[in-house]
Amino acid sequence: MIRSCSVEPEKRHTFLLRFWYEPESGCWRVYLQEAATQQERVFANFPELVAYLAQRLGGVLDELVP
Repeated sequence: MIRSCSVEPEKRHTFLLRFWYEPESGCWRVYLQEAATQQERVFANFPELVAYLAQRLGGVLDELVP
């Protein structure tokens, strides 16, 4: 179920995420594409993705999360 978002459009960010497992390295990899800019990034692991999103959305998250 998709719920409507009450956050102003300028504070919304839409991403496409793809996860895949690489058995040779035993790691999950992450592909991220920002919908508005089509900017693509690949992360070697999940913690790198989380760190990037925390940095990228830091100001927005500070306002939304008490």
